[in-house]
Amino acid sequence: MYKIRNILLIIFSFIIFQAQLKAEEELGSQHTVGLGFLYDYEYSEPNFMHLRSGQSATADEFANIGLLYNYKNAFIKNGYLSEFEVDSSAQFLTQTYWSNSTGTMKAIDTEIYNLRGLYGIQLSKKLMLKSGLGYRYLYHYWQNRVSTTGAVGYDREQDYTYIPIIAELKSSSSTLKIEYDRIIEGNHTAYLSQTGSTDLDLDNNDGYMWKASYEQAYKGFIYEPYYEFISVEDSNASASGSFEPMNTTYEIGFKITKNLNSNRPIASNYKNIIENDKYSFGLKLLRSSIESGFYAPTGGAKIEEEDYGYSFVTGINIIDNLKELPIDIGLEIGFNSRYLLDITKQIEGDNARLSLADAASPTIVREVDDESALYVLMPMRV
Repeated sequence: MYKIRNILLIIFSFIIFQAQLKAEEELGSQHTVGLGFLYDYEYSEPNFMHLRSGQSATADEFANIGLLYNYKNAFIKNGYLSEFEVDSSAQFLTQTYWSNSTGTMKAIDTEIYNLRGLYGIQLSKKLMLKSGLGYRYLYHYWQNRVSTTGAVGYDREQDYTYIPIIAELKSSSSTLKIEYDRIIEGNHTAYLSQTGSTDLDLDNNDGYMWKASYEQAYKGFIYEPYYEFISVEDSNASASGSFEPMNTTYEIGFKITKNLNSNRPIASNYKNIIENDKYSFGLKLLRSSIESGFYAPTGGAKIEEEDYGYSFVTGINIIDNLKELPIDIGLEIGFNSRYLLDITKQIEGDNARLSLADAASPTIVREVDDESALYVLMPMRV
């Protein structure tokens, strides 16, 4: 019932929202179908277990396929170019399982379904911003399966409702997509009754997703490599104290799609909220050295570490017409993701304040609700 409710919520919200808007100029709809091919996938509960598909799996590396359908309806409202979108996919995976306590297992069938209802507005000639409501559903078929240590499997079900925020940067034949999704409602069900125990129904409401892809049109088809990352915190605990631990998922793959009605007219006579198209944004994965900046009182001992981290990159030219006085705001700073997560786990409140001088200086992190709580975070060399 929970799953059906969320699916219907997305569909009805889309229909009602579209019915309320009266477009000044209809540009027509577009239907797109295609296939998705998984290259690599890993679901991980740190220090306990992981599930892998694609090239990191130990078997059935190519036993993965996805079906894609996308619908768009573009129109001009109050002079601005807008677009409704319904995006859906179905993935059928074969996974391998590893756990440090219950052994290994191969050939686990897994299904993943995604549905999103989106509304977008063209901010400039190149940039469209979209948001709406999304739903992700996953099912693991583990019933009657036995691991290498004799552990008996049971089916698992996960689903998330989330709010997506998508930036699409378009050129004549390509589109770069950067997406952040905030999970607002999540559910995890472990069907332990299949092993003679009691089912667990847990809430996973704290999490997010990052997605990035690049579309390139070529000879009537659209080719799109993509990357997705999901992070979900611990669930609530059941009456017996059981809970679903913090977990992450990453996925890399490739999509091939075809527009079924590619002759939809391209609008040009619409207003722009942003006239200046000179901007940049992105997320870089780094492997670099980091210095603590702290030295022993008696000499030159210092801590150095090489690790993975993230660099957030953004910039915008806020004065473009004054050529004699260009003013640019740009920021590129990298942090070790592990240290950043360690600090966030210590913060008890909902908000934190970061004080930065430049990309090379220490960053001061303070808890908004408790000014006495202070942390120092050293940047990575970018």
